[in-house]
Parts: sequence; structure tokens; C-alpha cells
Amino acid sequence: MTGQSDLAGDLGITTSAATASVDRLEATEIASRYPHPSDRRRTLVRLTSKGHGSVDQSHIWLAGAFQRIPAGDVPQIADVLVMIAEDLRAVSSAITAGTEPLG
Repeated sequence: MTGQSDLAGDLGITTSAATASVDRLEATEIASRYPHPSDRRRTLVRLTSKGHGSVDQSHIWLAGAFQRIPAGDVPQIADVLVMIAEDLRAVSSAITAGTEPLG
């Protein structure tokens, strides 16, 4: 279950920006809001069938994109992706802890 406030925090954006994003996702039928099962003040967000299909299509595209990489370039690209993943983990941890993200 993901609420809009949780989504905002996870993405490092304001709650109003998260609300606007969810509004757009709902308008395109990618996501939908539904009531929290135990807290009537909260609304949760979930992907629709169309949203799951979009995620599936993006995975197919990404796999195809990686298949186009020449074999000799894979080690260097893997190193860059590891660096990006490490930086993303560090920034995510900083955001979650409420500290300043790394610049």
C-alpha cells in the first residue's frame, strides 16, 4: 500500500507535486486512488491493469536496449550502472533519514 505522502517522500517531492502526479496518472488510467482499509482519512494509490501493462512494456524495452550494447562495452557500462545504483541508494537513504542528499 502506498499513500500519496509516502510517494512524495520516496520521490523527494512535495505532497502537492505527488497529488498532481497522481492526478495525471489517474487521468491516463495508469493508476487509481482507493480508500485506506483502516484509516478513512488516507487514500492509497495503486497501478491499474493499464499501469501494469506500461511497466511490463518498459521492462521489455529496457531488456531490448541492453541487448543492443556491444559485448566489449558491457563491463564499462556495468561499472557506470553500479556507480549510479550506489549513488541512488545513498541519496534515498539521506532522504529517508531527513538529512541533506549528497550533491
